[in-house]
Amino acid sequence: MAPYQVLVILASLCLIVSAWNQPNTCIVRSSFEKDTRIDDLQTSVQLLDEKVTGLEEPPVSTGGGGGGGGVVYTRWGSRSCPDAVSTNLLYFGRTAGSQASLKGGASNYLCMPEAPEYGLLPERAGHQGGSGSVLEGIEYRDPVGGTNYADVACAVCTVTERSMQVMIPAITTCPPDWTEEYVGYLMSESSRNSYRTMYICVDSSLEFTPDTFGRTSAGFLYHVEPSCNQAGLPCGPFYNGVTELPCVLCTK
Repeated sequence: MAPYQVLVILASLCLIVSAWNQPNTCIVRSSFEKDTRIDDLQTSVQLLDEKVTGLEEPPVSTGGGGGGGGVVYTRWGSRSCPDAVSTNLLYFGRTAGSQASLKGGASNYLCMPEAPEYGLLPERAGHQGGSGSVLEGIEYRDPVGGTNYADVACAVCTVTERSMQVMIPAITTCPPDWTEEYVGYLMSESSRNSYRTMYICVDSSLEFTPDTFGRTSAGFLYHVEPSCNQAGLPCGPFYNGVTELPCVLCTK
């Protein structure tokens, strides 16, 4: 039994005794030999009772329903979200990025919605004359079991009951107590092209946007293959350029 619980019991007994004998004369002797009258004791009992009630009540969860939790991630290579608990589709679209033959632009990928909105902000059609930042569709290049030169599909997903996410390369299972969102292939632009991009985890279904076949001057997504040597990745667990690296996206 906790010390404050003992104090609550003693205070209650003191009140009962005071009611039968001399009201308002029940006192408690402190370490400094000071007397506390019954009114002060009642206040202390009330405060302790509130502390006990607070300890007994379970913590309020803010992970779901618009509290303070939740994560948002992009599922590359799919037009839908996983069938996982509390995972929902925000929107789907197609993957876009910088052109493969140019050195400038951005290095990240965007999941573009199917119906862009114009007209709200001031526009200057053709003002940059192609010298600005250009956004292109991103296509698969020699995918495993996928469709070559088709635009990479994407979906933006929300998770309401979990608050952390991590993409883990080279494995296909999540750590204990984590939820698997999807398993896929690690992909990026070719190492031989003019600019660098991000490594992203593309869903194993390698889904594409319908009616987007045909090679263009857009960017590409290639499978990532390890290169092992004595100074880099060890050749024991990693095979030199013969295995497409997998990946998994996990939430918790």
